[in-house]
Amino acid sequence: MTELPSVLPSGAADPASRAVADLALAALREVGRIRHSGHDLQVPEFARAVAQAATAADQDALGRRILDLRERGIGDAAILDEIIPAAVTILGEAWEQDTATFMTVTIGSSRLQALARTVAARLEAEAPPPGSVAGLLVVPDSEDHTLGAIIAASQYQRAGCDVTLLMKAPAGTATEAARRRAWDFVVVAVSHDRNLPEIARLVAALRQALPVPAPVLIAGALVRRREDILRVTGADGGVRTVEDTLALVEAGRFRPLELAVGHV
Repeated sequence: MTELPSVLPSGAADPASRAVADLALAALREVGRIRHSGHDLQVPEFARAVAQAATAADQDALGRRILDLRERGIGDAAILDEIIPAAVTILGEAWEQDTATFMTVTIGSSRLQALARTVAARLEAEAPPPGSVAGLLVVPDSEDHTLGAIIAASQYQRAGCDVTLLMKAPAGTATEAARRRAWDFVVVAVSHDRNLPEIARLVAALRQALPVPAPVLIAGALVRRREDILRVTGADGGVRTVEDTLALVEAGRFRPLELAVGHV
């Protein structure tokens, strides 16, 4: 068990805070599964150190920890794809096991999300060449968790895609972006089932707005948890990895949800 420093006084969370945090646990776990590099890293050890730094009272502790990882030869891709998600998982488990307060986990997650944005920006390559696969990633405004989308967008970019990420996007903003150009795929990130009718309306609006037909896909925790996600949202497919999405695009068809493997 990893002991996390508390950035605020300890104490049991009130019922409302616990209800919010319980909804967050699934998203934290899902982000923690985003690992793709496959090389031999001491991920658990590094992730524990990063989680502790993210929840430390010293706001500079996390930055120093990342510098230490770089000095050990750990690259930005491994930090973004493996270590940050594993650290987020540790935060979620700490909340679930009542070894960290709701505010400690919230602040730690926020710091890790800011770190992910910074690392993803460093990983951005030059503009993709003409003819690259064009993807639109939409995180609806009903979603509370965006870290997984930040990591996925970076992975799409590193795979050579011309990707646009819309964070906390109202339906009107998302459909206007869909209308703006010919996309090869659209992915809507969904981590909970509180607003599935709204997601279904968004999927339909995106499909109608596209100037050229393209698959409108669902990604996120619900792809793993709900077998009926395509039926209730009207999406063309459910994807769990960047590779899975690109395979759909290259094949020119939509694979059934049950054939999708991995996760986004």
